[in-house]
Amino acid sequence: MKPVMEIVNYIRKHALNHRHFKNLIAELDQGLPGDLPLHCTVRWLSKGQVLSRFFELLDAVKLFMEEKDKDYPELSDLEWIMDLAFLVDMLCHLDRLNLTLQGKLKMLPDLVQSVFAFVNKLKLFKAHIQKGDLTHFPTVLKASRQVTSAALNKQRARYATLVENLHESFVTRFRDLQL
Repeated sequence: MKPVMEIVNYIRKHALNHRHFKNLIAELDQGLPGDLPLHCTVRWLSKGQVLSRFFELLDAVKLFMEEKDKDYPELSDLEWIMDLAFLVDMLCHLDRLNLTLQGKLKMLPDLVQSVFAFVNKLKLFKAHIQKGDLTHFPTVLKASRQVTSAALNKQRARYATLVENLHESFVTRFRDLQL
């Protein structure tokens, strides 16, 4: 996460860098989003949006940083890219949960139901990851095309463990609300 924020801040901090980066994206013209959003450390949800856009623009970011003689070996590390993709997908799922918990006229039983539906989704995610089904993780699926099957299996085992840890955390935090 730290290299992503450093790179985004490097690009966005100086108007000239930002303009060069936007021009580079326009030159590549591959249907890419037009810009990187500015990261706000106060809102964790902005991290998901920044990471998602960063991943979409990864090739352009890599090219831009090479032009500026800034060395970030993570940008070429396939394991790091897979981890970034996993983080993008998990933050997307958490963002969706967060949005379902917001709004007026939400009753407590509805909120509890949303949380436990997410807990059940986490169990499903773990089972699917262990089977090799990355349907719920489209960014990981996209990134996995670049790695060997042995490396993918190793990563999948790690991701299943991370999802299990998140599941246990949710169960522990909300155990008083269970029926």
